[in-house]
Amino acid sequence: MRLPPAIRNAIRLIFEQPNAAVTEAVSTQTGYREPELDVKFIEALQGFQRPLAVRDWLVRVDAIRIGSYQVHIKKEAGDIALIAHYYRGGKLRKKKMVILQAKKLYARPMHRSDAGTVFNYDSASRYAAFNSSQQAEIQSFAATFGVPVVYAFYNPCKLPHVVQPPGVSEATRYLDELLGSHVFDGTRPRDVQHELSSSEPNRVGCRIVPAETVHSQIEELPTSDLSFKVLMGISGFTKGKHRGGWRLEDFVADVFLVCRIGAEVQDSLGSVAQLAARLDEIGNRSLSAVVIVTLEAPNGHSYE
Repeated sequence: MRLPPAIRNAIRLIFEQPNAAVTEAVSTQTGYREPELDVKFIEALQGFQRPLAVRDWLVRVDAIRIGSYQVHIKKEAGDIALIAHYYRGGKLRKKKMVILQAKKLYARPMHRSDAGTVFNYDSASRYAAFNSSQQAEIQSFAATFGVPVVYAFYNPCKLPHVVQPPGVSEATRYLDELLGSHVFDGTRPRDVQHELSSSEPNRVGCRIVPAETVHSQIEELPTSDLSFKVLMGISGFTKGKHRGGWRLEDFVADVFLVCRIGAEVQDSLGSVAQLAARLDEIGNRSLSAVVIVTLEAPNGHSYE
C-alpha cells in the first residue's frame, strides 16, 4: 500500500494526540482503569472529524463510542476497532481493520508522604490485567473474524517514573529526579518529542505489539509477570525507537495504513453497527469504540 510521506506525517501528528492524552493520565494518576483510558483515547481524536486537506488528499478521523463503560465483563478480546477506508475518485476502494486491546502498566506504592502515597513505575512494573483466559478469547476472535488483534500497552511518559501526590516535598521531587536519571529513551530526538501538557517528553507512552507475537514469545512466562522489560526482549522490539513496541502514531501511519498489519474486510464487518452486533453474538461485550481513518486520494493515485 503506497501512501505519500505527507499523508503519513499528518496521520502521525493526529495519533500523537491520543498517545499524549492516555500517557499523561497514566503518568499523573495511578487509579485509571483501561476503559477510562480508552475514553481519553477516543476524546483526543474527536477534534479531527472534519476533513483535513493535505496537498491534494483529504484525511478524516472519526472516533465513535459504541459501548458503555464496563469494568467487569465475561469475555474480552478487544477494546477499540481501528478501521481504514481508502477512497479514490469518490469511490470506496478498500476497507481494512485491526482490533486494539488495551493493557495498562500498574505502578507500585513506594512510601507514604504527608500528602499521600508515592507510586513508582519502572521497567519491571506489570500489566496486571494480562491473563491466559483473555489470550484464549483473542485467539478465538481472530479465528472467527479473521481480524488481527494488537495490544495497546498504556505506559507512563518515561521509565522509571514517580507519581507524586499533590503538595509533594522537595525530597520526593529529588527522588523522582534521581530515578529519572536512568530512563528508557528511544532514538527519537527530544526536539520532535510530542510534549505533554505537563511538559514531560513522551519517551515511552502507548506501545503497540501484535497479540500473536506476544503470546508466542511468552509461553513459558507466568502471565502475571508481563512487564515492559519483557516487551523490550520480544523479537523485533529490542532496540531503537520501537523498543518495547511501536509508538501508537508510528503503528497507525507506518504499519497499519500501509497494510503491514490488518485484515481487509467486507461491508458487513466494516459496518460499525453490524460489527458490534456480531461481537455481541459471541458474548464479547468489551468493544467500546471504533476509530475510522478515511483517506481520499486524488484521481490517478494507485494505492497498490
